[in-house]
Amino acid sequence: MYSIIIIDDEEFITASLSKYITKHHPSYLVKGTFTDAERALVFLQENPVDVIITDILMSNMNGLELIKRVRKLLPEVTILIISGYSEFEYAKTACSYNVKNYLLKPIDYQELSDNLDTIARQLEPLPLDICVEEDIQLFFIDLLNRIITDKDELSRRLSKLPLAQDGDKYKGNLISITLDNNTNHQWKYGMDTLSTALLNNVRMHLPEYECYYLYRYQTCYFFIILSPYNIPSFSMEELAKRLYETMHWNSNIKTTATFYSINELISTSVVSAPPASIYHPTNSEITEDNEVIQHAIRYIRAHYAENLSREDVANAIYLDSAYFSRIFKQKTGISFISYLTRVRMEKAAELLKSQMNVSDIAVAVGYLHRNRFITNFRQYSGYTPTEYRKKFLMKD
Repeated sequence: MYSIIIIDDEEFITASLSKYITKHHPSYLVKGTFTDAERALVFLQENPVDVIITDILMSNMNGLELIKRVRKLLPEVTILIISGYSEFEYAKTACSYNVKNYLLKPIDYQELSDNLDTIARQLEPLPLDICVEEDIQLFFIDLLNRIITDKDELSRRLSKLPLAQDGDKYKGNLISITLDNNTNHQWKYGMDTLSTALLNNVRMHLPEYECYYLYRYQTCYFFIILSPYNIPSFSMEELAKRLYETMHWNSNIKTTATFYSINELISTSVVSAPPASIYHPTNSEITEDNEVIQHAIRYIRAHYAENLSREDVANAIYLDSAYFSRIFKQKTGISFISYLTRVRMEKAAELLKSQMNVSDIAVAVGYLHRNRFITNFRQYSGYTPTEYRKKFLMKD
């Protein structure tokens, strides 16, 4: 279900909209109706939602000011505005703040339904959970590195991924993006964020394909581009141009392999050698895996409050990050990201028993963005931090 709130200083409008949406759009949950914009903002601080329907002119705060403040609080939320005919130009101005659409009063409920249906379709393909991303990454790394050696094992692993449906029909390319260290770049966000930034740019440039980051070797980053229909086709020059425009980095982009089904990746004829960055432990090192993972767990529990990445932990225990991911999941049964999130949520649950405010708790458990913390905590516990605090402190 998608959560929604309604803001209008005329109570009969909020009531009628809420009743209509609840009856005709069961995929939406109306989490609140407000005749006061300030109260709505207070609610949103603790209860992020997917969609906001708001009047454009209200007695205590105009719609533009409300939308500005909402955008700072919830940059990704979908906003649908309603306005009277005399406010038409005002409503158009509001659309410059990335408002989805505006509806004129009196409200045409069929038009409202059409908008809600469109929004629901756009919300449906939510970004892959980062834990699933890691599972897909490890699947392809193991496949290319010959750890998956037969079709039965491939099918078993594939069935646990979102790629399972007709997975063998996927066609694709392996591409490499080599960054030029001599570029006079302006990258200010730390080298550990480069792989994520590159992946985001590849995905935005190739929205019709499924794109995943695999691994890095020195300044060369490897990605897999998938399509269930045809071999992905795109201009390397245009992608390189985009990377320069957005990241100020010259790059050399190549296709290192092409395949017509995922099964082909078992064959050495597709990729002539395993990825150079994959670490192969010796027999003696394999026997030490349990101790290494315990060391990693201790490190995570000591540093969960930091902006901790998989690479940080792998470096701390002197392992290649891909190999670390594999053995961590083998030994613990969950991915590194899942474990880190669990540790953070357990600590957050403890801190919610104190007088700390939610924003401070988010920072204390390693979240740079408060809304991401609230979303993760709700997924972990079934409650927002405020709901959890009220429910369990009252129980105590």
